Order: sequence, then C-alpha cells, then structure tokens
Amino acid sequence: QTTNDYFANEQYYQTQQFNRLLIRDPYFIVKLFERYSEVRDDIILPFADEYAAMCESIKEANGRNYQLWARTDSSGGGAGTTYNEQLKHTLDFIEQRTEWLDAQFTDPETLIDSLGYYKASDCLSAGEPDFVSSPGNALITVNVSGSIAKNTAAISFQVNGRSFITAEVADGKALAEIPVALFAEDAGSLSTIVYRAVDLNGAYIQNPRGTVTGVYSNAHSGFLIIDESGVDTTDYADNSGEGSDGSGSKDTVKNDGTGHDGNTSSDITDTPEKGRDNAAITGKVLMIACPALLIIAFVTVLILKKRKS
Repeated sequence: QTTNDYFANEQYYQTQQFNRLLIRDPYFIVKLFERYSEVRDDIILPFADEYAAMCESIKEANGRNYQLWARTDSSGGGAGTTYNEQLKHTLDFIEQRTEWLDAQFTDPETLIDSLGYYKASDCLSAGEPDFVSSPGNALITVNVSGSIAKNTAAISFQVNGRSFITAEVADGKALAEIPVALFAEDAGSLSTIVYRAVDLNGAYIQNPRGTVTGVYSNAHSGFLIIDESGVDTTDYADNSGEGSDGSGSKDTVKNDGTGHDGNTSSDITDTPEKGRDNAAITGKVLMIACPALLIIAFVTVLILKKRKS
C-alpha cells in the first residue's frame, strides 16, 4: 500500500484496487507475515549475491555498449557514473530495503501498523482463550461496550478466513466454542480468528474508523492470533478507548493445546452469515501497493520463482 499521496490520488481506479481490501484483512496479513518468514533466508537474502553475479557476467558486454554509444556516464540521475558505481548503488538499496522489510515484518501487529489500513474496534475486546474447560475446543469470550452495545445481537467469529461461528450476546458478552480442528495443523503455524459485531438484522455493524464512504465499509471487529506451537495467543483488539486511533492492546497467553468443555449459543457453518460486508470479502492474493506494494511484488516474484524451481 502506497503512503505517497501522489500515487494514491493519481487515478480514481487506484482507490478501488483489490490490494487495498487485502491489507484490511487480518487473516491475509498474518499469512503474509508467515510467508515472508518462510522465504526470507532462502530466497530474499541470497538475491543480492545473485544480482551481483548476473551483473558481473555482463560486465564485458556493458563496456562494449558504452563504447558503441560513446557514453561515459549513467542515466541514473545520481545512481553512479560508472557501471560499478551503479551496481553498488543497487546493492546498497537491496540491503537497505531488506533491513526495512525486516523491520515491518517483526510481527503481525507491526505489519498492520505499517500498512495502516486495518482499524480494530474500541468497542470490542476478547478475553484469553480457554483451552482447558472443553476438550477439543477453544472457548473465547468477546466483551461488547460503548456505542454499539445496545445494537449488537451477536458476534461472528471467522476462523482462518473460512469457517464462521456465531455466538449470541448476553449481558454484554458473547461466548464462542471453537473446535481446535479449525486451527492450523502445521506446528508453528498461526491461526487467525477475526470477530465482528452483528446487529439484529444479521448485518455487520459499521465502524466509522476505517470506513471509506462509497469504497469500503469497515465492521466493528478485532482479532486473535493463536500460535499452534503453543507459544502464545495474542489479542489485537483495540482497547484504547472508544473513538481512539490507538493500535490496540496486546495480551499474550500460553496455549497448552489440551482443549476444553462447555456450552455456548454458537452455530458453525462453512459459509458466511447474512450481512457479510466488504470487510469479510477479501481475497487471498499477494499484492500490496508501494511501499508496501513493493513488499508483495517482491515476495510474489520470489514465490513464483520458488514454485518453478
């Protein structure tokens, strides 16, 4: 996602591109974070050496090209006046860009802040998941408060972008029983649970924060990240106060993987419930505009390269 107003406002169609929906989807961002971790050491870091080797292989031809066109300077506008200087400039950029990428991909929360488009609700907060009380399930309680408390009839839980569970709200709380079978199966993989406020008509309740009229409707939501390796569970709900622009609090708990046992007013389905808005209709395609678009463009090329090899 670009942070440059010139590119953001250049053409109207750019405000409608699908990548601007993707980076509002916590599940997509978590998967992006995981993919970067997978390709960083084996694909991204070796790229500088591969680039330097390719440049060395055409160095002689470059000299003949300069002689043919009687050029002794570059057209790079300060990138260097010789071939070697231009090469150094590019390698320096790759090094600095990799350091910048590492800083953005420290954890999912940092990546969300860097992209700047997902806005968690300050009217919803999730308690620590209970993996003990109901064997084979995770009990998750979401507290509803503030301006949406009276109009919230239920909370919709979306697990890993696919399965939906709806829990009714009673006394400002919704308790969902989520089968651990819906979580990621690979050890060390992250599972994402996005929870959204639903009104009496079954529609998501719109959150003014993050909503762009005529372009994107953001629901009151928050999300949890569950580490399947049992390291931690992180709540990314915004608990900084209603109307705040804060990025939200972060609570970490241990997932012992034992499951639990309890009754909730929860229904599970493999398809979205009525009233799902654009906040939930986000694809799983890697594409984010510059400078964040540069992240996806870079990672996507590397993914395709890996698949071909």
